[in-house]
Amino acid sequence: FFVFFFGEPMRDSQAEYEPAPRDELEAEDDETLERKERRALERRRRDEAQERVRAKLEALFWVAASGCVLWYGDGKRDFFSVLVRDGRIARGWLAASLASFALNLCIYLYLAVWLGLVKGSTEDWNVSSPYAIPAGTLLGIFSFFTFSIAAWPVWYVLAPVIAFVFLLGFVSAFHFVPSFGNKED
Repeated sequence: FFVFFFGEPMRDSQAEYEPAPRDELEAEDDETLERKERRALERRRRDEAQERVRAKLEALFWVAASGCVLWYGDGKRDFFSVLVRDGRIARGWLAASLASFALNLCIYLYLAVWLGLVKGSTEDWNVSSPYAIPAGTLLGIFSFFTFSIAAWPVWYVLAPVIAFVFLLGFVSAFHFVPSFGNKED
């Protein structure tokens, strides 16, 4: 009964037997372990570098796409000419969109330039200004929708797409602005 549930009891000769480690094998194992750790560290650094390059290329794409929309506008006139001269643009919604964009830009300039460059703060933005990022996010969403409403009469279904391209272009442009307080970049 005991053997069935618990297995055979250990004999004294089994309990005392442990193979003695050999110094040469341990040294080889240590070298192999160091080599594996070194390769893993190199692989992690390479993967991080590839991720940084991929993120920069993606940001460059969105900034370039925003630039193309600004330059080509509706295909006949550039974007700003369409906004200023086309009578179909809803001016009230456009003013609201531009005001929220200007406030969003002020928040960014406060965080990046004032705190980072002038004050020299290295503290995380969420700690030093806990309401700046949520306020900027809400202003960005508001600007997106108000621009889409303002431009709908001219570009119809493309108005939200254009607003989305501008949103990603604006956010992606921050990849190319040096981080004044953070010395990692």
